Amino acid sequence: MNTHHQQSRRTRAAKIGLFLLLGAAAFLLAFHHKAAEVPPANYADRDDAVITLSHARNLVEYGFIGVSPSGERVEGFSAPLQFWIATATYAVSPFHYSDFLHWQTEIGTLLLGVLIAGLLITPASSNAVEWRDLFAGIGIITAAWILAGSRAFLLWHESGMENVYESVALVGVLLALDTMLRRRRVQVLFVAVVFLATLTRIDAILPVFMLLATFAAIWTYRFRNVDGLRFLAMSLLPWLLYMAWRRSYFGQWAPNTALAQAISVPDRVDFLLRSPGRAMSEYWQWFVDTGKSLGAFQFVWLLVLPVFVRRNETALSRAALFRLGWIPRGPSLSLRFTAFLSCRSCSVASPSSIGDISWPAS
Repeated sequence: MNTHHQQSRRTRAAKIGLFLLLGAAAFLLAFHHKAAEVPPANYADRDDAVITLSHARNLVEYGFIGVSPSGERVEGFSAPLQFWIATATYAVSPFHYSDFLHWQTEIGTLLLGVLIAGLLITPASSNAVEWRDLFAGIGIITAAWILAGSRAFLLWHESGMENVYESVALVGVLLALDTMLRRRRVQVLFVAVVFLATLTRIDAILPVFMLLATFAAIWTYRFRNVDGLRFLAMSLLPWLLYMAWRRSYFGQWAPNTALAQAISVPDRVDFLLRSPGRAMSEYWQWFVDTGKSLGAFQFVWLLVLPVFVRRNETALSRAALFRLGWIPRGPSLSLRFTAFLSCRSCSVASPSSIGDISWPAS
């Protein structure tokens, strides 16, 4: 009996591994193929990315965060996660900026494929290979093709800026929240995933908070307890502590680059509350502009989703998370494409909630 159970676990693990490998390969191949059609000078190594890396180098070489070694403390970037990863990497092995940005994009693309494949792997009791496995495989390849086929998403993803971090972290949060809802158990370790997502951009707390609030509402409705709200509170605490450290270190809440680009979380929230119609109108215009090259793909999933959400709690939870998750990003350019990614993930992941691929028992 134990031998049979071990073989069953190995079979499930092998199946999962194959699909995660498929996700990594499909995204790397699709993004490389599409990026090769555009001269690198048109998108690679953007100024904002180089400025972020220069701050990281200055911290390692001169012991403080600033634009110039002879200047003062200045937060001239809006991508904390990219800054800290670059700082740690430079401290271990000094790098050329272009090399770091290249490998950042390569690893990010690989992780994006793995995580989206993870969203397509859903709970079931059978280990047999069925038609649903084929559906999941097609879904993974289709997601890679759709995202790589969007010139806007592709070029921002390849730009060297924080977009690749945002995309990966957003899907990571979605996968973490979906996993907890499916297993009916809050996992404290996922607080780290949420914290990293809040650091991808200085105003990333807005979409992340919307996802957490939606998760907490779903959890309360389905399980009739406050564990979801507790997870929300635990997830916000590290972000609040980091913001308090920033205020203490730099002497101001907003980074200099946010002031220059008019990026303000309070102003964005105020705009949404005071003029919801105008805010949604601007968002809809972005949706049309970004999705026009994709035609019906962004709406196809809506035709089949109602069937599944009535039959399956996982589909209902995913529909709420995905729909509510990408609404609050508003017209900010750098956050538009993570919203786009969330929508695209939803288009493939939601129907797959009837899939027949199982995670190994924890």
